[in-house]
Formats: sequence, C-alpha cells, structure tokens
Amino acid sequence: PIVYNTSGYEDPEVLRLLRGFVDVYLPDMRYAREESAIRYSQAPRYPEVCREAIREMFLQVGNVVLDEEGVARRGLIVRILIIPSLEEEAKENLRFLATEISRDVFVTLLRQYRPLYRAQDFPEIARSVSDRTYQEVLEYGRSLGLRNFILQ
Repeated sequence: PIVYNTSGYEDPEVLRLLRGFVDVYLPDMRYAREESAIRYSQAPRYPEVCREAIREMFLQVGNVVLDEEGVARRGLIVRILIIPSLEEEAKENLRFLATEISRDVFVTLLRQYRPLYRAQDFPEIARSVSDRTYQEVLEYGRSLGLRNFILQ
C-alpha cells in the first residue's frame, strides 16, 4: 500500500489531486484551537485546515481495512499528539473524530512529546506527558465510542 504520512496541515485541494494514488493516510492532529496552533507552531487556521484535510482523507479511503496478517491495506489512521497542558485539545480532536468522521476510525494517541527547540520558552508545555494524562485522554476517547486505538 501507498502510505501518506503527513502533519495534517494540508490543503484539501492538494489531497483531492492524490485521490486514487494513496491507500493509507496517516495524518497528525496537534491542536484543536487556533490560539494554540499560532502560539506554539505559527500555524494559522490549523484546526480548520486539519479537520477539512481529514474529512477529505476519510472520504477517499474510509476506515482501515486490514489484510489477513493484520496489515492496513487501506484507510485512515489519525495520530493525536497529546501536548502537556493541552490535553483538552486532544479530547476535542477525539470528539471531532467520533462525531464527524467515524467511531471506527483508527487512532494512535501519541505520548512521545518532548519539550525540545523553543519549548522552554513556554513553561506550560516544557514537560513530558504523564501516564495519568495519557490514560485520561484514552478513557475519554473510549467514552465517545471510539473503538480502534493503537496504544503506545
């Protein structure tokens, strides 16, 4: 399968040009609020752009289809990066997936956030994600009816 690994901050028009060429989309979701996207990544309209891109990806490939060996042959796998102090935004992204995409979408909750580069300029995110926070976000996703988590 052809896998398109992306930040999720994609122009839906470009994604439409890829229709029929990509088997598995693997986008990230970081922020659910524009203020955070601008503050930490200088990414205006990130939530709007990312969500529209994910809608287009899902329209193209749908839910994951596994082969007999458990390998994804087709579908959407969304990676949600849990950022310290922004766990509510991770929950908002899970709610978006459950209500606007599919409760069967595959979701990887990423806990590998590390405060590098300029993270020290922002004390609220200058730490790793705790086990408690990870579990809280996971349980919230399950409470929404999301069924397909790839755990770390």
